Amino acid sequence: MDLLIILFCVYIAISLFILPFQYRLLVSLKAHENTVRAEGNIQSKMYDDMNAGEFMLHSNAQGNPIFFLSNILATLLVKYRETR
Repeated sequence: MDLLIILFCVYIAISLFILPFQYRLLVSLKAHENTVRAEGNIQSKMYDDMNAGEFMLHSNAQGNPIFFLSNILATLLVKYRETR
C-alpha cells in the first residue's frame, strides 16, 4: 500500500513538472491552428503538412498515458485563460 501511495505521489510530481511544457505546447498548437484556419485551411491539412518529427513529437506528447494528468490540467488552464 505504501508503494502505491509513493508511486501516485511521484506521478503527481512528474505531472506538475511537465505541466508548463504541455501548456506551452497547447498554446503554440492553438496559435498555429488559428493561423491555418485564417489561411482558409482545415485542421487535418495542418497535420498533413507537419514533418515527421513534429508529428511524432505531437503524437507522443498528447497521446502518452504518462502525460494524461498534465494534458488534462494544461487543457483546463488553456480554457480558463481563454475565457478571461
